[in-house]
Parts: sequence; C-alpha cells; structure tokens
Amino acid sequence: MSSSSPKLQEWLCIFPDQEGAHKRRLEARPSHFEGVNASASEGFITWAGAALNEVPADSNPQNFKFYGSVLTVTGATKEEVIEKLKNDPYTKGEVWDWEKAQILPFLCAVREPLKK
Repeated sequence: MSSSSPKLQEWLCIFPDQEGAHKRRLEARPSHFEGVNASASEGFITWAGAALNEVPADSNPQNFKFYGSVLTVTGATKEEVIEKLKNDPYTKGEVWDWEKAQILPFLCAVREPLKK
C-alpha cells in the first residue's frame, strides 16, 4: 500500500490592513520579512508584496500608503494555509484584517520578475 502526499495547490491571499495599522506594520516589518524569506526558501511563499493605495513618492516605507499585502502560497488545503499565516508577524502584530482577508485557489498563467 503506497501513501502519497496531498496535492499542493497554490493560493492567492489578499490581506487588507486593519484601520490605523501603519505604525504596527512598520514595527512588525523586520520580523515579517524574516518569516517571508524563510517561507519562500521552504517553498510555502511563491510570490509576495505590499499593496499600496497610491504610487510612493520615495522609497521610505514610513511614507507609503499601505493597503495591505498580497501573496501566493502553496498548501494542500485552505485550512493549512490559514494555520501557517496565522503565525505571521503581521497577524500577531494586528496588521492584517482577517475579517476582510481573501484566500482563493489560484492557477498562475504567467510569472515574470519585474524588469527595471
């Protein structure tokens, strides 16, 4: 009898920030980035970034008008994805608004790096 691992699915995760979360986001940002890099190395996160309300005037995150975060992750089930993301510093630091979060099965057609 052979056992196989559950099939991995990619998930599109859209996390608006909670109202007034700008300061909390900046405080949690270093530990969030550590976790993102580790999760990307493990293959959990396949793409991630900040969603903004407007194009930034400069490269200083303190001046960014954050909407939230958008990322794609891999997991066998939505519940598995939620469990892992509940441990993110943006969750624990009360940055992401989980009541407005969307986690959707995702089939990527194109994935290209930004060309500067």
